[in-house]
Amino acid sequence: RDAKQWGDMHATKVFRQVRLAACLESVGETSPVTVRAFSWSDCGKYLAVATGSNSIYVCTDEAKGAHRSASKWNQAGGDGEINVIVRMRAGSESEGGASPITCVGIRHSRAEAGRPGGVLTVLAGRKDGSIRITKVMECAVESDKDSEGGYKVIFEEEKSDAHNHRVRSIVGNSLSNHWASVGEGEQCVKVWSCGSDGHGDMELGGHQASVLSVCWSRANPHSLYSVGEDQCMRLHSLKV
Repeated sequence: RDAKQWGDMHATKVFRQVRLAACLESVGETSPVTVRAFSWSDCGKYLAVATGSNSIYVCTDEAKGAHRSASKWNQAGGDGEINVIVRMRAGSESEGGASPITCVGIRHSRAEAGRPGGVLTVLAGRKDGSIRITKVMECAVESDKDSEGGYKVIFEEEKSDAHNHRVRSIVGNSLSNHWASVGEGEQCVKVWSCGSDGHGDMELGGHQASVLSVCWSRANPHSLYSVGEDQCMRLHSLKV
């Protein structure tokens, strides 16, 4: 099914153009806007964009205060308008900030116990092999004094020794609180936990050359696919 959707997407023309640069410049992004990486949430409502200024923007195409019940990205025709709901800035190396972002992942989950709104988990992989985890809560009341536009950061953590080299790919599991990442030149996949019970990890081997990309199964929360320079695709079955 996924392969057919990928083929259909490449067989059609771009059906919608979004004025991303103008939108990001309006909220303080340095011009000209350079996109380093981007990722869709599993629900299709949110788009995470990492830029050349080492910032991450979480975007939606719904107006501020609108009812967030369904995505409108798939409406064809004309230029699309998007709304930046969260901005996270780490600072560039020249400013004494963090290493450049090389990949980004985003996951939307239902409201956690004791929290009225949904939660966005944003994962950022960097050139030096570090990974940053940020959780953003959707507030039930947009006037919450600690929130910005109805969203506020509720959790942040830095994993400075996640990989030895540039993080090549990072993806969240839409069916659990786990995510996986791949480092450049590494022959294994690392699996992490974003749950409140701490951060467990494991390494999945089997490839005879560097792993290129990784993807969770949408049907089974314990299945993970990986592809490598050894021209192999591996299906990992795990219980985490």
